[in-house]
Amino acid sequence: PFRNMPSRAAECHIRGEATVSRLLNPHENKRCVVKLLGDLFASYELRKPGSQARGSVRQEAPQGIYEVFPICDPKTTFGSRRACSDAVHRMLKETPVIGDFDLARANWDRFLPDDVTGLVLPGLGDQAGCYDIDISLKIWVKVVDDMAAVEDMAECCICLSDLVEDRDAVRLPGCSHAFHRSCLTPWLHRAKTCPMCRAVMPSHVLYSLMHPPKRQ
Repeated sequence: PFRNMPSRAAECHIRGEATVSRLLNPHENKRCVVKLLGDLFASYELRKPGSQARGSVRQEAPQGIYEVFPICDPKTTFGSRRACSDAVHRMLKETPVIGDFDLARANWDRFLPDDVTGLVLPGLGDQAGCYDIDISLKIWVKVVDDMAAVEDMAECCICLSDLVEDRDAVRLPGCSHAFHRSCLTPWLHRAKTCPMCRAVMPSHVLYSLMHPPKRQ
């Protein structure tokens, strides 16, 4: 997946929806537990970050979210809106299918941990340690990877012909090696790696190389 691949430049856009339910623990000594459950919807686009031109897009199948977090100190965790928001953000980072994306506040269309805090805190009062809290999530992540321009590359790494102003030219994200698409595609049908350095290409890069956007 994209998250495991080094990239020259990328944008990450995140939005989410949440609902919260609080279940009163039947036993006094049971610790408070927060469960994150739901689905992650990830899509990947290859274009120059910041550009308005549409690139090739790949939508991946939804991935399930399910993680359980025992809360050892509920009074601290739920002691303020800021503490609760920080705790939820930390839980998201520690959830495998979500946490490897860039969850910086600036990347959220609306900062979901703040929204969740408004759903968690009302009604808890001093009884936070008596509840199991279920947070049901839907999170959409869109990653824009940089299929960079090739003006500074003199030749295709396969056929060694000129690439300057060649509309068929592409540069691979991560390793930055450049090729004619017509030279690269036959290789990618046999292997999922860069022909030069053998860097593994993620599925969305392979899809975008083999399904380029149609020119107007």
